[in-house]
This record gives sequence, C-alpha cells and structure tokens, in this order.
Amino acid sequence: MVKTDEIPRRNSPIKFCYSNIRSLLALSHLGLPRIDLLYNFCCRDNEIDVILLTESHIDQSIEDGELCFDGYQLFRCDRDRMGGGVCIMVKSSLLPVLNVELSRPGVEFIAVDLLGVSPPCSVGVHYRPPGQLKPDRDFFLESFRSQLDFLVTQKKQTIFFVRRL
Repeated sequence: MVKTDEIPRRNSPIKFCYSNIRSLLALSHLGLPRIDLLYNFCCRDNEIDVILLTESHIDQSIEDGELCFDGYQLFRCDRDRMGGGVCIMVKSSLLPVLNVELSRPGVEFIAVDLLGVSPPCSVGVHYRPPGQLKPDRDFFLESFRSQLDFLVTQKKQTIFFVRRL
C-alpha cells in the first residue's frame, strides 16, 4: 500500500474528452471503426488524459484488451450490445482507482478517483436512457443526488461528472 503523501502528483491541467460514442465497436459514417477514430483523436492528436464515453454498447463478451489504449486503464459499466453502457479510460500515470462507494445497481454510472493529480479528484459519467418511465427516472435522479451528496460531504474533493441529458 502506497501512502498518498508519497504519490508523485501531477500539477498540470487534465485534458478530458466526452463522447456519446453509440457503440465503440461500430463503424463510423466514414467506414472506419469508431474505436480507431477515438484513438486517433484522443491519443495521437490531442493527448487526452481522461476519456468518458456513454452508449458504449458493449457487454462482458468483449474483453478490456480489445478496447483499452496503451498507457490507459479502462473502467466500464456495461449494459448490452444493443444499447447503453458507460466507460472511462484514464492515463495510467494519473493513478486511477475505481470508486466502488458510488456504484448503484440499476444505474449506468461509473466513477474513478485520480490519485496522481494535485489535488486528487473524482471523475464520473452517467447515462440515462431516453424515454424512461417516471419510477426509473426518479430512481436515477435520487441515485445521482446521493452520489453528489457523498462526494461533497464525505470525499470533499474536486468532482467532474459527465452525463448525457
């Protein structure tokens, strides 16, 4: 176990990219795999540190190695190949750790703590499917409220949430 005061911290700005990718494994309108376009944009052209994706359309049959870029760690909350799902790719140098305290069954959400930045922060991404019935929407909104409440009152650190409305 590494003490947090011994972790080398990065003081430069963090570059984020968010996309409603609509299937990581699908072909784009250009006929190229979306994951390849994402890699080129985030890794080759812009040196993005944190990639947040909604509607990943992946399930457990797809292994992390098929999706994750070199030098990044992948965190995912899958639904199925027909829709939904969220994931976050974070440069390994930011020392990302999955925040399991914020997980809620039935909510497409994932949060990661970045221990390698100064000050440490949390990043998260939500997805709420369109056309949800009122009870599902209310459950989602209550979960989101409790997650924010936990981060503000317990973690007391910078928060970056991304969600598609």
